[in-house]
Amino acid sequence: MTRRLLAVAVLGAAALLISMPNASAFGGRRGNAGAAPCNTGCDTGCAQQTVNYVDQKVTSYRPEWKTKKVEVNVVNYTYVDQKYTYYVNQPVNAKQKVKVCQYVQTNENYKYMVNTIVATKQTVKVAQTNYVRTKEKRTVCETVCVPVQVPCNPCANNGGGGGRQGLFARLCGHKQQQCNTPCANPCGNPCAPPPVVMKTVMQRQLVRREVEVDVVKCVPVYVDREITVNKCVPVQKEGTRVVCRPVWTEKEVDVVNYVRVAKEGTRKVCQPVNVKQTVEQRYCVMVPYETTVKVAVAAPCAPAPCAQPCATPCAQQVRRGGCCQ
Repeated sequence: MTRRLLAVAVLGAAALLISMPNASAFGGRRGNAGAAPCNTGCDTGCAQQTVNYVDQKVTSYRPEWKTKKVEVNVVNYTYVDQKYTYYVNQPVNAKQKVKVCQYVQTNENYKYMVNTIVATKQTVKVAQTNYVRTKEKRTVCETVCVPVQVPCNPCANNGGGGGRQGLFARLCGHKQQQCNTPCANPCGNPCAPPPVVMKTVMQRQLVRREVEVDVVKCVPVYVDREITVNKCVPVQKEGTRVVCRPVWTEKEVDVVNYVRVAKEGTRKVCQPVNVKQTVEQRYCVMVPYETTVKVAVAAPCAPAPCAQPCATPCAQQVRRGGCCQ
């Protein structure tokens, strides 16, 4: 139906194009616009084109669905009984002689070693400390008084000479009588040198000397001494113990043996079966029918009125509707 309507529309458009005047340019312009001046007063073009729609009977087709019975092959699955053979292991009791290991307890004599403590006499070296007195020479320092001759100045105050006092200044001043005795007038003449008076004094001095002293020393002395010592001595002894020994004996026992036996069984098996079956099948049929449609038809062309001749050539003006403006 759609294709029919499309074909009718294409035919109407072709007829409309044939009936229209020839236009050589878009917008009604002609191709020879600049060829010659517009000295003619009339043009053969149409002033306005009209289209009319008329009724027309056409044949169209519409689809219709119909059903029909068709015989087809169908595969159906059915369960059937099937026999099969299978094997099972059945136990069978039987007598069989086998070797069995049994453990028997027996008494067994054996020897073993034992450490025994034995007291024995042994001579050993023992260190003893002895104290021994001996004479040794030692150097000692002693302070002794030694007589020394020193000068004495009788003119010094307090027997000290008024100047630098020495070690025995007090001793000289203490014995002023002895110093004044040798000089009758020791200070009578100040220009004369003073007389020198000597005196004997005791002076302490350190003296080193060697002396013998008694010294006690510890001297180690090793002597032999007999002592009692305990020693571990290995001694062999005999004893009895219980020992388990394996003994293999032949014995008849019950044994279960498995025998393979064939058996038959029945099982359900699904098998495909081809059967013919009548089914309804749909199909499409195109049915023709007549209908009325609107068709476009071009109306007759009426000539346009003439205008005044153009003052200027048409090449410099715009042509609209067949005349210069």
